[in-house]
Amino acid sequence: AVADGAHGLALVDITDPAGARIFRQVKFTGRVEAVAILGNRVYAGTSDNRVHTLDATSGERLRSLTLTFPVKRLTPGGGLLYAATSFSVSILRPTPAGLDLVGSFFPTLPGGMEVKDVFVADGVAWVTYPNGVITFDVSDPASPRLLHTGSTGQFGWKQSVLNGTGLLLGAVGRNSTLDSPASDHDLSLYNVTAPDAEPALVVTLPTPGIAYSLAVDHGRAYVADGQNGFL
Repeated sequence: AVADGAHGLALVDITDPAGARIFRQVKFTGRVEAVAILGNRVYAGTSDNRVHTLDATSGERLRSLTLTFPVKRLTPGGGLLYAATSFSVSILRPTPAGLDLVGSFFPTLPGGMEVKDVFVADGVAWVTYPNGVITFDVSDPASPRLLHTGSTGQFGWKQSVLNGTGLLLGAVGRNSTLDSPASDHDLSLYNVTAPDAEPALVVTLPTPGIAYSLAVDHGRAYVADGQNGFL
């Protein structure tokens, strides 16, 4: 499933990876900015504050849930769905018909800053914002609890993911502006064995372009590196 902006949601058949094809394009009132898959359901987050539920096989639209702000990211975690907006994270529980709101939290952000991403592992939500990460205990999703507000002195955090061994990999830049040199926007590896403490920088891994986004799978990191392509 692909978040295709004003064109809606693209459902792609990858049975034959070399011959991948779009088999259904679904349009909504708002722009599709985020997408996630849980089981046989696809969830699309849109700019008009909604999370839409669709059948992954047929593309049939089931139900939509309205939140307070435009949806920027959708992240599965522990069988739940976490919807990040610029100022909040909503915790949603899948149901046969759609989604139910379980809980939510509002990170305290410095003036003018917004939530960039959320990653969930082992009952902790890692909320990326321009200065670093803010952690919340979400072991009880109905009552999230703040653990720590990190501040690294950098202003270009875009996304962060955990690798499952107590390390966090972040797409990080010294500055928030993307027109600064590509050398300002690389990958940084942090030790985060204690989610209620400040992440400890291990190493910075330079990339040729601007590291916008990343994913980790089986010990490998995959990076969307701007005009340099995919690493």
